[in-house]
Amino acid sequence: MNVKEKSECMKNIMEIIAIILGGVWAFYHFSATEFAGLEPNVVVDTDFKWGKAIENNYCYGVLKLQISNAEDSRSTFKIVESKLQVFEIDSDELKKNLFVDIKDITNGIPPIYNKTFQKCNVNDESCDTDFIGTYGPGKKRFEDFVFHFRRDDKGHKKIIIAIFTGKPYKINYLSNNTKLSPIFEQLWTPKCDL
Repeated sequence: MNVKEKSECMKNIMEIIAIILGGVWAFYHFSATEFAGLEPNVVVDTDFKWGKAIENNYCYGVLKLQISNAEDSRSTFKIVESKLQVFEIDSDELKKNLFVDIKDITNGIPPIYNKTFQKCNVNDESCDTDFIGTYGPGKKRFEDFVFHFRRDDKGHKKIIIAIFTGKPYKINYLSNNTKLSPIFEQLWTPKCDL
């Protein structure tokens, strides 16, 4: 091998190494900066406000529920099933344990409000009601739920627990849709704390 052939061989090896290093850098740069933006950003906001009802022994509560896909998200998700349940729990039940599992507390207690929103197939384009449907970047859906409660005159402290659950899927236009982590949002508030 003469000098020209050796230099040509070294040049080819260096080009291969440069291409491999460039590919590795591009992969890690993409995964660190761009990939996170390709995942849907499911945002669930809840709030509960109390108000005095016209009747003396009553109050009303307004549960505000909003689901959205963040403005800066570059992907779409679809919620195919969701449910809202509201429970009224005696606060003495909560004092028994410092750490409480919501399923243990609500087990056997009928909810005072229980609504399953329309279920649909992830590939059904016509399914778009309430909180069910497709959420593109910046898309929001919200609703206010009003509850009428009798005030407790006996001094028993009650807690209102609202639980929202949902089954979201990431919409992949070129492949199968991907199931995302389930939505589980809960809100706790003292009853009629006016």
